[in-house]
Amino acid sequence: AGGDSPQLSTVDFSPFLLNQGCVVGDEPTAAQLHTASQINAACMTDGFLYLTDFGVTDADVDDAFAQAKRLFALSDDVKRGALKPYAPSTNMGFSKFASEAANSKRPPDLKEAFNVRSREVHANDYNGTPEGFDATAERFWDTLQTASRRIFLAIALALRLPPADSRFFEKAFVTWNQCTLRFLHYPPCDFEAGASDGGDLSLAGEGLLSAIQPITDGHGKVDLDGGGGEEGDG
Repeated sequence: AGGDSPQLSTVDFSPFLLNQGCVVGDEPTAAQLHTASQINAACMTDGFLYLTDFGVTDADVDDAFAQAKRLFALSDDVKRGALKPYAPSTNMGFSKFASEAANSKRPPDLKEAFNVRSREVHANDYNGTPEGFDATAERFWDTLQTASRRIFLAIALALRLPPADSRFFEKAFVTWNQCTLRFLHYPPCDFEAGASDGGDLSLAGEGLLSAIQPITDGHGKVDLDGGGGEEGDG
């Protein structure tokens, strides 16, 4: 990390894992209000934060990363011939290396990916993936969906929405048909490379965050515009 890297806030999310307070439709607990105020403060300054104890265990992450490693270790012939190719119309399947560019003004992203979406709406095709990959992907999806629902509650509380609107953001994701679980692989390179994300809510594991840093304005402040490019830059 460079000397001007921002120090992001760490927020304990455990009050929202308990089935009490706003999680069950009652008045928020003092602990939930405190967590919400910390989220608000972080979003008003950096726009990024670290969440701890938000319902995704180290075992969950380790299992997902282990299966992703097995997937991307497959030979190029298997990837091209057995895996379902990525289809823009469904946003599912395998994307070969350097085939995506979130920003058309920049070179392609130096990664390969496998996209999974809600099985309640879409039919994920796991043909060609390693044994057990499908079960891990579906289980990880469920874990992240539950965590996301509670994060949406916390965001509504952080914004001080009235109690009647406490599930405002959660209701916008009734079917989760616009959400994607992405297994990504960025092979090592000998130069600095960037990554783009234009999603509403992105959850990244600690191993990924150690390699990705927010863009700063040169004074240690996070540049939320991402350099002034088109949507999806920052």
